[in-house]
Amino acid sequence: MSRAKRETSSAGESAGVGHNSISPDQRHALMLMHRRRFKALDADKKRIASELQKLGKVVKADLGEHGLDQIKTHIAMETPEGREKTEARIAALREVASWAVGENGQFDMFTEKKPSGDSQAFMDGKIAGMDDEPCRSPYAENTADGEDWIKGWHKGAAVLKELLASRATAELIEGAGHDEGGDLDDGEGA
Repeated sequence: MSRAKRETSSAGESAGVGHNSISPDQRHALMLMHRRRFKALDADKKRIASELQKLGKVVKADLGEHGLDQIKTHIAMETPEGREKTEARIAALREVASWAVGENGQFDMFTEKKPSGDSQAFMDGKIAGMDDEPCRSPYAENTADGEDWIKGWHKGAAVLKELLASRATAELIEGAGHDEGGDLDDGEGA
């Protein structure tokens, strides 16, 4: 055959995509460049993991054992795909729970409170208000959904204001909180 052999690296491997006949020193420099970036990202990953662990402790103290699961579920349900997966998971849990309760299979997952009858627009606005988002309804002005969203936003903003005021009062009375001085509303970790 008249074809030339593929070029091989100093390690004896075929030069593949991205290896455009670079010298061994260039390969070494390239590896060092990638190593530097990898180390920086790895350090960020460790720092972020530590901050998430600290936040997890605060969430558990504030919302209870399942608080972090609630946050992750809420984030997942912000997209249609996530909502679909979450609803499927809840249906599977509901099914297995009904199997566990005995013969009649009756199980009431929602014993604490019944649905409020509030519209989805109201609930979306309330969440936006509690999440300290600006009061900008995604619905057209002068529509029922637009008005519900605004009412919900005001309700959520009032809940947030009340929560922050109670936390500030508690901190004045008790001193630094259980989260080592940091607070969820100030954007700083402990």
